[in-house]
Amino acid sequence: AGAEDQLVGGLAEFVAANDRQRLTDALASRAVPLIRHHSACRVEPGAARLSVRCQPGASGGGLQLTATIEKPVLERRRGQLERLTLPGSGVINAIPLVAAPETRGQKSAFVAVGKHPPRGADGNPLTRIVFHIAPDDPGAGEVVVEQREEFSTVVQAVNDLAETPGSAVLFDAGPFPREQLFAALFARLGVSKLAPCCLAADKLPPPTLDEAADSASADLAVDFYPYCAACHRSADSFPPGFLHGNASQVEAALRQCAPRLYARLAMADVPPVRRDKTPMPPESLLPAFGTDSDSWRASPVRAAMLAQVSNWLRAETGKPPDLTQLLAGGYEALRPCLTLSPTP
Repeated sequence: AGAEDQLVGGLAEFVAANDRQRLTDALASRAVPLIRHHSACRVEPGAARLSVRCQPGASGGGLQLTATIEKPVLERRRGQLERLTLPGSGVINAIPLVAAPETRGQKSAFVAVGKHPPRGADGNPLTRIVFHIAPDDPGAGEVVVEQREEFSTVVQAVNDLAETPGSAVLFDAGPFPREQLFAALFARLGVSKLAPCCLAADKLPPPTLDEAADSASADLAVDFYPYCAACHRSADSFPPGFLHGNASQVEAALRQCAPRLYARLAMADVPPVRRDKTPMPPESLLPAFGTDSDSWRASPVRAAMLAQVSNWLRAETGKPPDLTQLLAGGYEALRPCLTLSPTP
């Protein structure tokens, strides 16, 4: 599931804002059923706000919610949905709320602030949250979370497209065909056709790989390539390409980047709440390397990388590096990895 989430998230970056808006508008115009999730809640009153915690019943697997809402004093009450877990929709975090117009009495209806409601992992939008405080017990209540069951239409349309003759041009290996795919999808959904905005992609040169480092360069940084090359082997200045180029260029870049490399590698030894920066490689990517944060922290590979960077820094200063001293002026005060790059 993690790899699928990364794939979907990556492809979403190629979807134009106007395509998302047209799809949102098309779905919102459809008459679809509502999904209602219920859960009992405990309410903790504060000076100006109520803290609400809702958990599923004994069977488990249901709605879970943590939120704060203003007491019913102001006409336009606000709140904060801190965390919401819904069956089939996954987790939704940190959504500001505002009271819906129909709020009255013991029932308090809230909607998400903003033009577009948040969507769960299933694509269905969160439309309304209704809190009900028990009149005879201010510490007890119930919550009803409503979603529009609209995204199944998109799933069905995509499945139908995949089964149609000629679908290979839309789904086979190759560059993401945004324009063609959305034209076909909108046609399936009955959305009026728009003229394409441009044909710039037809005029792009064929893609080429960045120049590979030579064998001498690979020998110098053999431990760095498997974990860093995916982001740092290009000619880009951000993320800095300290593994790009020939042997002498890579060696110079690694030595230039040594303070930041040491800080990022050593950050794995620091408890998360005390970290000034995230460790490298990012802990979210460690499963792709067949490891996790604890195993990476104790791995001989990280130890070898730290030792190599420590040797470079010791050659400069005459003493082994110390993370606390290194970050005394803040991470951003460390010299950049490349002369034109502000941060790794």
